[in-house]
Amino acid sequence: MPALAGGWTVVTVDELPQQLRAGESTTLGFTVRQHGVDPINLENVVLTAQQGKIGERLTFMAQQEGAKGHYVVEVLLPSAGAWNWEIQPDWFPAVQLEPITVTVASEVGIKLENGLLPWTLTGLGVLLLSGAALLPRPPSRRLRIAAVVLGLVLVLGGLSWVMRLPDVLAAQSVDEVAYGQALFAAKGCATCHLHSALTNIWSTESGPNLSNYTNTPEYLRTWLKDPQAIKPNTQMPNLALKAHEIEALAAFLTAGKGN
Repeated sequence: MPALAGGWTVVTVDELPQQLRAGESTTLGFTVRQHGVDPINLENVVLTAQQGKIGERLTFMAQQEGAKGHYVVEVLLPSAGAWNWEIQPDWFPAVQLEPITVTVASEVGIKLENGLLPWTLTGLGVLLLSGAALLPRPPSRRLRIAAVVLGLVLVLGGLSWVMRLPDVLAAQSVDEVAYGQALFAAKGCATCHLHSALTNIWSTESGPNLSNYTNTPEYLRTWLKDPQAIKPNTQMPNLALKAHEIEALAAFLTAGKGN
């Protein structure tokens, strides 16, 4: 009913976290635009999070900060699991986001993106083996043997780790299509455009249905970077998307299309 009366907003999240850690506070920023175009300041803007469908439900009050229509909110989710969340811009319809995964600190582990640790272990092993070869034989025979054994362990362990590194990194890497789907909701696209992958998110349907988007990724990247550069009279605002966000959205919208 509010939408039919012309009362609806689009919420665009500044930077969508890919995961949160249980018990750790995270600052989330977002902009509220009336009718998806004009930033608007409101009195009561609330983020609500619920673990699953029947779990704990928490609310966090957002504060207006910076430019008109921009808000920040401190979010702290106490337990691990999948959390559903939405942003309620005062009396306007709530804007749902895709569920987010909350992890415990021990699940994060050591980051291996640059492969530094396994190569460091391998290098230390090589140094120990080299040093063992230079040690005087008497009276350091035991020391030399210990250095050789430890060096072999480090070299073999490090090389084994290096060989497994691509699989580890693949497991840690972000599913770009899934991330693009989450951005489709978080950046406000779903408020104006239907997409069959997001079945539980309300839309005004004021823009075209993007379930079967057929244009090229190149055109889509240009459009998302600056819509007015292609269509000066478009009502779609420039969302100031970052390069990795554009790539993820393009991957989502063209997934399975053969483009």
